[in-house]
Amino acid sequence: MYSAVLLFFFTVGILYNNVNSNLQNGCQTEFTDTYAYKNFHPLDEVATYAKNGIIINFSVRASSDAHILLSPTSSLTYATPVYEIVLGAGQNSFSVIRGKQRRRTMNHTRTPLILSATEERTFWIRLSNSQIQIGKGGEDEVILYAADSLPLHVQYVCFSTWYQVTGKWIYGCPTTRGYQEEENLTVTQKLRKDMLTYYDPYSRPIVMEDQTTTVKIHLQCLNVKLDEKRSIFTVNGVMHMKWNDEKMRWNPLAYNNVSLLYFTNREIWQPDIILVNAAGHGSGLFGETPVVANSDGSVTWSSPVHLEAWCPSDLNNWPNDQHTCELTLSFASKHQLLQMLFENSTMRPVQTTGSEWEIISHVAESALVSVPGSTDLLSGIVIQITLKRNNGSYKTLFVGPFIACILMTLISFWLPPTDQYKILCTCCGMIILSKFIIEFGNLLPTPAYNVPPILFAYCSGLIAMVLSLLISILVICLTRYKLQCSLPRKVCYILSNKYLHRILFLPPIMNTEDYSYTHLDDLGSNNKETSPEETKNTEQIQQYWTILATVIDRISCFTYAVYLSILLGTHSP
Repeated sequence: MYSAVLLFFFTVGILYNNVNSNLQNGCQTEFTDTYAYKNFHPLDEVATYAKNGIIINFSVRASSDAHILLSPTSSLTYATPVYEIVLGAGQNSFSVIRGKQRRRTMNHTRTPLILSATEERTFWIRLSNSQIQIGKGGEDEVILYAADSLPLHVQYVCFSTWYQVTGKWIYGCPTTRGYQEEENLTVTQKLRKDMLTYYDPYSRPIVMEDQTTTVKIHLQCLNVKLDEKRSIFTVNGVMHMKWNDEKMRWNPLAYNNVSLLYFTNREIWQPDIILVNAAGHGSGLFGETPVVANSDGSVTWSSPVHLEAWCPSDLNNWPNDQHTCELTLSFASKHQLLQMLFENSTMRPVQTTGSEWEIISHVAESALVSVPGSTDLLSGIVIQITLKRNNGSYKTLFVGPFIACILMTLISFWLPPTDQYKILCTCCGMIILSKFIIEFGNLLPTPAYNVPPILFAYCSGLIAMVLSLLISILVICLTRYKLQCSLPRKVCYILSNKYLHRILFLPPIMNTEDYSYTHLDDLGSNNKETSPEETKNTEQIQQYWTILATVIDRISCFTYAVYLSILLGTHSP
């Protein structure tokens, strides 16, 4: 009981000392624990006025979701246009500027762990011209900004946090500086301040209004991919851009030979480039990478890009296919005085993508591009990238089973006509080819105007195997059933030729001394008993039918071997 009371008075004392300390320093303190804008502070009590704009300095201690409201009125509704700044939103992972309460996002950026639940962290807000800029105390780097073409006349400042988030705010401290003392600025900081004080990042970087701004672009492809089913071409790479900024010139001798300045995203003018033939959103292509400005006004910007464009696929020679895909780039702003050029319009295909695709040519040319939402043709570039599929694995994957099926079919022709595995070999080959044809159907997209050669080879091979199955059935019928009718004399003479036996590897004919082939036609069919001579004649007839079936097998084997070899040689990957 006594310990709880002592702890209560101890906590109250600490809070009183903190508040009293802040009051002695001329600062104001406020605590918030829910999402509600209650205390509207006049701008004059919170901000200081400087030549580069209105500066609001404050400190906040909160675990996340610190809300700052800049409002033109104290009578607030959800429809009232305001500037709502949220630091550490999304569990202290990003920050955002909104044009209304909880909606109309103007800009956002990742700011992990920007707030702390154990210490006060200082920030500044600068309102100048049509811009809102936020930075950390003691630093001049802008961490979040937004521009409003119709800026609000801010009169009040209000602080809040999110539900069940406690925040401590310190504001209104007397200061004679905007967001950093002039005498404490380094040479680089002073140069940045001089360059950015009256700089508008949303106006073209020219002095004369009739000047043309030329942006030179160079695309470095690091990885490419073509989705044939969806007809989407994907490029992951780096976009290098160069242009001249007439407002970004200075004498390095006046700034201790500082000739380079690094700016964060949107601190200075940057081209808004879009992918016209994008398969999805064609804007917001670039990441938040620094922009480098030189003292002579030249500006370079290199940013990773992820481009997805429509590309019709040509599968006539799949998997030996080549595809030429286009990336059409232009400006988002409908301005006729913006020009886009491509550096190194013809690139050597030295990129290795690390995927199944290889770049074999990379060509770009300037063109007038039709941009959605604009009736005029704007300056742009068309980048043509020709891809070739690395089909080494396809040769092993598709040619190997096809050769195995061919061999199974040829082996079936060399098996004895009465062998039980004769039909089994052919059926196994048909099953394998059918399975691969089904896989081809799942792998290839539907709009294939011509049948790819490898698929044609598989279908032709399957038809050939069906015919070989019919031949095998015919051969089995000729040998398994006892046929009473004899072959013509000339056919038997040909089948008895020794050279034919050697060429086709036929089995020898039984020795038939005193046997006259003409006697076979004189046999009567009315004899009820079978004499030894009659049995001998029947076996002789069946022997010639068996040799005929073997001849059919051998000729079919040679014919199929030639046909399937030609088919494989002309249609293989």
